Amino acid sequence: TVGHADCFTDYTKTIVPKIAPFFIANQDQHIITVASKGANFTRIVDALAAITDSSFYNRYTIYVGPGLYAEPQLVMKPYVTILG
Repeated sequence: TVGHADCFTDYTKTIVPKIAPFFIANQDQHIITVASKGANFTRIVDALAAITDSSFYNRYTIYVGPGLYAEPQLVMKPYVTILG
């Protein structure tokens, strides 16, 4: 590979999901985004429901974008952090 003097290469780290037959490059599978548009989910409840394998070694972070979210009562899961 051809690098630069600042130790930068043109290749980025890619995380391949454990189960999925395909993957999205340059996206951490344990960071989920919630926003009105341009995110993984538009509701916090849907983001929490999508997490099925959280554990001590498999933690998740949900980043919530700005806005008002009319949500039912949230039932938190262990090893999941909501920020925003």
